Amino acid sequence: MGLNVKVLGPSFESEMRAAGLAGLPFSWGSDGSFCGLENLSPEDAAKLQAVVDAHDPTKTPVPYRVTAKQARLALLAAGLLTSVEAAVKAAGGATQINWDYANEVHRDADLISAIGKSLGLTDAAIDLLFQKAAKIK
Repeated sequence: MGLNVKVLGPSFESEMRAAGLAGLPFSWGSDGSFCGLENLSPEDAAKLQAVVDAHDPTKTPVPYRVTAKQARLALLAAGLLTSVEAAVKAAGGATQINWDYANEVHRDADLISAIGKSLGLTDAAIDLLFQKAAKIK
């Protein structure tokens, strides 16, 4: 498999994770070189090719995780904190415990998808919240 990539931008890793390719036995360099492609199944190789084809090296990466403080401050700034906390409270159980006690909020967590959907947020809107949260100190 020969991939035609000139440069891999900072969003490539999160794009790989989103495609379910994180942790597979291959690696890449920022110059677009890949090692270990022979270790990929045909299905994973096709997924990788799709990620590479869609990749925009100028795109700002979506952080995989932010701190709980960063997440809450980003939601507050967006006017969503009260709505998120109400949705978490309504969900109760494990959702409430995760929200109350986790030190980090992970972009791929089921909690994020469920709460986002309940509030009518698109994936792009959630990505933007994570990008803004990551900038908060």
